Amino acid sequence: MTNEIQIYNSKVVLDKQLITDQSKVDAFLEEIKDLNNIVFDFSSKEGIDEAKKLKTQANKSVKILKEFCEPFEAEGKKIANIRSKITTTLVTGKDNIIDKILYPVNEAEKKLKYIKETALSFSTIDEINYKLDELEGLKSFDWLAYKEEALKIITLVSKQILLQKLELEKAEEEKRKEEEKRRFEREEQIKNQAKEQERLRIENELRLKSEAQALLLEKEKREEQQRVNDVKHRRKINDEILQTLNNFQDNKSLIVEIARGNVPHLYIKY
Repeated sequence: MTNEIQIYNSKVVLDKQLITDQSKVDAFLEEIKDLNNIVFDFSSKEGIDEAKKLKTQANKSVKILKEFCEPFEAEGKKIANIRSKITTTLVTGKDNIIDKILYPVNEAEKKLKYIKETALSFSTIDEINYKLDELEGLKSFDWLAYKEEALKIITLVSKQILLQKLELEKAEEEKRKEEEKRRFEREEQIKNQAKEQERLRIENELRLKSEAQALLLEKEKREEQQRVNDVKHRRKINDEILQTLNNFQDNKSLIVEIARGNVPHLYIKY
C-alpha cells in the first residue's frame, strides 16, 4: 500500500506524525485550501479535464488516507477526527475545495443535461412559450467550453418545440373553427326556432282573426235575417189589421170591436 498522496502538483508522504501533529495537520489543510488559487481554463475541454483530474486525485487521496489511518484509529478518536477534517475539507464537506473549484463546470454540465432531457410534450401554447423563453435565456449562460455544444442543442430543441407549437396552434385553430361552427349552428337553430315560433304566432293570429270574421259574418247574417223576418212579421200584422179595419163601416163600431178584442193585434188601454 502506498503512503503517498498527490493533489495537483503537491505530493505528501503519509506518516503517523503527519496525522497526529496538529501543526503539520494545519499546514496540510492550508495546502489543501491553496488549491483554490489554481486557475483553470474552463473555456477549453482540456482545462475542464485538468480540473476533473484534480477531483479524481482528491478522491484517490481520501481513499489512501483512510487506508493509512484506520489501523491507528483504534488508539483513539483524534486520528479519526483529523482524517474526517481533511476529507470534508477536500471533497465531502458542504464547502469542500473540490466542489468549489468545479462549481462552474458542474453548473454548466447540469444545465446541459437539463436541456438534453427537456420533455417535448406540451398541452398549451403558454407552456411552449415559457419553455422557448427559458431556452432563449440559456443562450447567454456562461457555458465555458460547452458553449458550442449547448447552443447547438438549444437550437435543435427549440426547433422541435416550435414544430410542436405549430401543430398545437393548428389543432387549437381547428378546435376554434369547430367551436365557431357549432356556435353558428346553435345561433342558426335559435333563429330558425324564433322564425318558426313567429310563423306559428302569425298563423294563429290569422286563424283567430278569420274565425272572428266568420263569427261576425254569421252574426250579421242572423241579424239581417232577423230584420227581414221582423219586416215580414210587421207587414203581415199590418195587412191583417188593414183587412180587419176594412170590414167596419164606421169608427165607432171599430172602437167597440177593438175594445172587445175582436180586432187582431190591436187593443185599447183605458
